[in-house]
Amino acid sequence: MKSLKWILLTAFGSLALFALGFSIKDFSNDRLPSRSEILGLLGGKEPENAVDQVVDANTYIRNDYEKPLDLKKLKYAALSGMVASLGDPHTVFMPPTDLKSFDATTSANFFGIGCSLLTDPRGVKVEKVFSDGSARKVGIKPGDVIIGVNGKSVGGINSDKIVNMIRGPKGTTVTLKILPNGKPPAEIVKPVRAQVFVPTVASHYFATQQIGYLAIATFSEPTVTQFDAELTKLRAHPLKGLIIDLRGNPGGLLEQATELVGRFVSHKIVVTMHRRSNSEV
Repeated sequence: MKSLKWILLTAFGSLALFALGFSIKDFSNDRLPSRSEILGLLGGKEPENAVDQVVDANTYIRNDYEKPLDLKKLKYAALSGMVASLGDPHTVFMPPTDLKSFDATTSANFFGIGCSLLTDPRGVKVEKVFSDGSARKVGIKPGDVIIGVNGKSVGGINSDKIVNMIRGPKGTTVTLKILPNGKPPAEIVKPVRAQVFVPTVASHYFATQQIGYLAIATFSEPTVTQFDAELTKLRAHPLKGLIIDLRGNPGGLLEQATELVGRFVSHKIVVTMHRRSNSEV
């Protein structure tokens, strides 16, 4: 009778553990749930701090998830989630590839053909062609659709990947298959990659009102130089006022923004940072 009771208790205990989420695999691998695991599932004492919880969750997923995992993707997703939980639209996590692209764009330290591109189901659509870029030299125009890069069709491929395919070492040639104004027949062009200085400042002079207009799209390393050049053009005309348009500007490099403000404010604090301790810098 004693042995029968033990068998029943063992059976009920095992069923309880299965109900709590432990599988037959755990037992076959000689892995019995720890007391802390059982307490956690039963609403008992939680790990001592948030770091323990993150470490435990990571361990469980890596050890017990049924499918193969991309550990790098898992890590970046966790970091992205933590930053997103701050609820601050201006604070984001960038994986290394995105950070590299951001750094290259804001520093003008990349080599391409000199145009901005939009997503298109057939590949990418040319939005703007820069005046000093090689795209203009080979006849690429706004509205053209790039459907192939170096002999490979790019329809349906993420636009960032297509951009990376078009960029490359300085002085090398990239072969592009394009649809002029988005319509067949397709043409082949071969622009040479060169350093690209993305225009971030545009200007216009309203002669009737004698008003100068400057639009700043973003703050990157060339922005201050471009701003000074456009402002010089405007000052060649009689000026009663100046409009600086920052609508749609997502930000960029703080140093460039403060330097631009310094063009109009002297001997005054331009930027202050408020820390959690209420101190300012």
